[in-house]
Amino acid sequence: MNWKTETLFLILSVTLFSYLCTVGINHHYSPYELTTGLLITVSTNKVYYEIGEPILIFLTITNPTILNYNFWFSSTNQVEYDIIQNNQTLYQARGIGAAICTSIYITPLTIRTQVINHTTMAYFLKGGIYQINVTIVGYCSRTTQVYVGIENQEVGQEFLGVFENFFVLGLASILIPIIMGLSRLRNNKIFRMKV
Repeated sequence: MNWKTETLFLILSVTLFSYLCTVGINHHYSPYELTTGLLITVSTNKVYYEIGEPILIFLTITNPTILNYNFWFSSTNQVEYDIIQNNQTLYQARGIGAAICTSIYITPLTIRTQVINHTTMAYFLKGGIYQINVTIVGYCSRTTQVYVGIENQEVGQEFLGVFENFFVLGLASILIPIIMGLSRLRNNKIFRMKV
């Protein structure tokens, strides 16, 4: 390519990149493509709850790209959530979403959060550990865990063994290279004692 062609190519590339950054690209993605391009998380306002305390569930969709994403739904049932304990579904909530919308539009470089309020009126949670599985209907599911009526210390004891194992493995991963390095130095002439 000569310098004129290279210059024209550079100008067109910069123009296209500028357009994509300001406008974004509209495209209808498959569920797999859509959920791999976005960061989709589920969280709650806290981890430990008193028995009878409402739980705020946050479904957060982050678009870190310069693309526009559209979620399309066959009805206004956009989001569902299940409460699960010991692999048994205790409660299912359906039909969560805007009453007149059948799509969700996510613009480039934005974060969108939907808040779901689970109260005792919906389903009363006794003391225990629960998984909350939130589904964007037809696309993907994400899960988080909450503790109801359990003190922080009880949960801490549960995970203490796991922490100890990780600590030992971490310590070993640090000490083994040091010991190996020292053994190599010991075999080196600098550290040999003259007899």
